Amino acid sequence: MNLAVCSPMDINSLEKLVTKKFKAIKSKKVSLPDMSSPAPYDTKNSKRFVGMVPVHDLDEMTITWNLPYYGGAEDDE
Repeated sequence: MNLAVCSPMDINSLEKLVTKKFKAIKSKKVSLPDMSSPAPYDTKNSKRFVGMVPVHDLDEMTITWNLPYYGGAEDDE
């Protein structure tokens, strides 16, 4: 299990805080399936530039990917 933390705190204080907050979480040693094949998108539609024109004066953008589901019935437990 991995955890990334970003903070302005000094490293020793941050390490103590993170250890205190997360030490009760047990690693389940889960192995992840290989999801690289088949490719989720057709290669004809990849590697293309999409420009966006802002509608409001906001510095944010939401991107959503629709990925196919490769699980089976055993994943529903």
